[in-house]
Amino acid sequence: MNFSEIFPGVIFAQFSPNSKFIVLSNGTRVIVKETEQLQSINFTHTQITDAQIQQIEISPNSELVALSYPKKGYIEIRKIDDANWCARIDDSIELIQWCPDSIQLVVISEFQIKASIYNLNNKNVTHFKNPKQISFSHNGRFMVMSERKDAKDFIGIYSIRDWKLLNYQSSDTLDTALLQWSYNDSFIGVQDTELNFRLNLHCPCQGLQMRFEPYTYSLGIKVSRFGNQSDLMAVGANDEKLRIINLLTLKQITELEHKITKDVLIYKEEEYSDQYSQRVVTKFTQMEQGCKINVSKTQNGISLLEWSYKDDYIATKFDGMQNCVFIWDMELLTLKAIMVQILPIKFFTFSEIFPGVIFAQFSPNSKFIVLSNGTRVIVKETEQLQSINFTHTQITDAQIQQIEISPNSELVALSYPKKGYIEIRKIDDANWCARIDDSIELIQWCPDSIQLVVISEFQIKASIYNLNNKNVTHFKNPKQISFSHNGRFMVMSERKDAKDFIGIYSIRDWKLLNYQSSDTLDTALLQWSYNDSFIGVQDTELNFRLNLHCPCQGLQMRFEPYTYSLGIKVSRFGNQSDLMAVGANDEKLRIINLLTLKQITELEHKITKDVLIYKEEEYSDQYSQRVVTKFTQMEQGCKINVSKTQNGISLLEWSYKDDYIATKFDGMQNCVFIWDMELLTLKAIMVQILPIKFFTWSKNSTTLTVCTGSSKIFFWNPNCTSACDMPFDKNFHVVKIDWSSDQKSMLLFDKSDVVVAYPALDDSF
Repeated sequence: MNFSEIFPGVIFAQFSPNSKFIVLSNGTRVIVKETEQLQSINFTHTQITDAQIQQIEISPNSELVALSYPKKGYIEIRKIDDANWCARIDDSIELIQWCPDSIQLVVISEFQIKASIYNLNNKNVTHFKNPKQISFSHNGRFMVMSERKDAKDFIGIYSIRDWKLLNYQSSDTLDTALLQWSYNDSFIGVQDTELNFRLNLHCPCQGLQMRFEPYTYSLGIKVSRFGNQSDLMAVGANDEKLRIINLLTLKQITELEHKITKDVLIYKEEEYSDQYSQRVVTKFTQMEQGCKINVSKTQNGISLLEWSYKDDYIATKFDGMQNCVFIWDMELLTLKAIMVQILPIKFFTFSEIFPGVIFAQFSPNSKFIVLSNGTRVIVKETEQLQSINFTHTQITDAQIQQIEISPNSELVALSYPKKGYIEIRKIDDANWCARIDDSIELIQWCPDSIQLVVISEFQIKASIYNLNNKNVTHFKNPKQISFSHNGRFMVMSERKDAKDFIGIYSIRDWKLLNYQSSDTLDTALLQWSYNDSFIGVQDTELNFRLNLHCPCQGLQMRFEPYTYSLGIKVSRFGNQSDLMAVGANDEKLRIINLLTLKQITELEHKITKDVLIYKEEEYSDQYSQRVVTKFTQMEQGCKINVSKTQNGISLLEWSYKDDYIATKFDGMQNCVFIWDMELLTLKAIMVQILPIKFFTWSKNSTTLTVCTGSSKIFFWNPNCTSACDMPFDKNFHVVKIDWSSDQKSMLLFDKSDVVVAYPALDDSF
């Protein structure tokens, strides 16, 4: 196999339908190349620096290219073989699609208010109201369109020649997600929302012929495909069953479960070091029949499904076994083979390095990234990294000490303690500005994004500034503050008469609702449980004490395993469960049940016989001059060196569903311990070459991301462990990782540089 050079920065690439051309774009510029020789063709278009090309569509006859600029409100159409030919359509744009005749272009407006069909020959325009989905028949003569009318979904079949309505019928769905035609155009498949398990088969002339609804109350279909040449249809849903429908009898003929049988062929990807070439070589070995493959408890459903071109095979990806491709024989209706990969199928893209950055943070809505070198602040869009017109006062003789983004992602507060003021700016309004003059140690936004808490130097007072009515509320001697998850209350610890107290306040009017002794020597941390039922009050690390207070009724539990001992290093409430994890200066991870207010277990950081141990190993690839990283599974019961000088749990994180906890035990600096919270046992250990710097769980999947100060990031999930290299010539040592809330991007921190990474990870990785 021959390869071309790498085309850097390309976000769109597509073959023309006749395979003669490749269209490439970086978002602002489009180039067209011949497929065989990769010679560039003289293709011209308007290049706009302040607006991205949102969508590129090549016409079915491979002659025209349509470029969509939604922010500018127009579409530019160019001919591949004629640099002087140009057409322009001005409209509100969400999506564009060519008609099969290559003469007409469908434009779906923003918010799906209308679909406009523009004829490039006679300049006629045809409009349709409230479109949702469209699909063209294989013979190129008809279009089916779903639309919303009177809170119901309908489908209309139209003739492409004159756009006459040929048939109009109820789709019988809650919210149509997909329209598709069978290979001979005999049926239209109407797939319902993934929240409702329903697939309807409509005849273009006679209406609904079959309602496929195996379960009444269940999550719905993930993927469905008509056969390419046969009267069969395959359906994959949120369970492990692949369902096959016969279009001749309009009945389901089988359910194929993603389970390993004794006679199935299993091919496993393996890597080994070739001593002769000094390269890491990949090969497939055939595993023993009936062997076991780990199945995820948190993921389910069929997310990928493809027919072979003659419909004799189907390939599927089952999310319960992320590393496997299942291949089904459609003649025998049995499982033919399984390919077991080392890593789940995924792609990773990186931004350039942003040098000299000492602050970087995603906005809570994940749309923006705020970056600063200490004197200057810039704001960029997360997806395209376009700079936003964000202005602020730049001071050369004073550093920005702290930057806080408001919870609604609209305001940015910049703290200048040496100058004694805070500057507040709007992200989307360069002219809007507010200023607060005060003594400053720390600032924090209230959940309403209207009020800002300012802790003064030496914690003399806490001042709460209201940006709407300019009111200021003061509290004396603050130590710690924390806001409830529902955004209605604030708890604040304060020092009074040489004792610590906590007060619960209403954010609406700052009235004191409850005031109680914290029963601590020196309060180190305040935190709310996930449902705001408890407030955790952690004492100084010199005293082993954690108190659980009810906001209304005061102290409910004093957790103090040792009377005279060094105290707690880290404690965390579960994200969705009534559990709390506590890590102290010994080797024990303690779990507290908030329902019974008792400790339910102590988990020791010791290696047991049945724990899975994954060890990071490196191989030198002399051919590519790269060091290749992989994880090997160590023998059960093996030994790992334990430090006698270090002890305690310094890092502790719950997974997003609380089914796992990851910990770093300082006695084994290079290890990440992963605990199964359903079985209350040690699940796995990651043994790294370098000491652990930081780890964090994904916010919507059971994926742990780890960094060790090397130029790699490491991943663990219940199915596998893997590594990803940073693609930079400069050494970029990852010391911290921060996921965006929508899980589509992540910030990777070096000591003085930042990179934005875009992992195309599926739901479990």
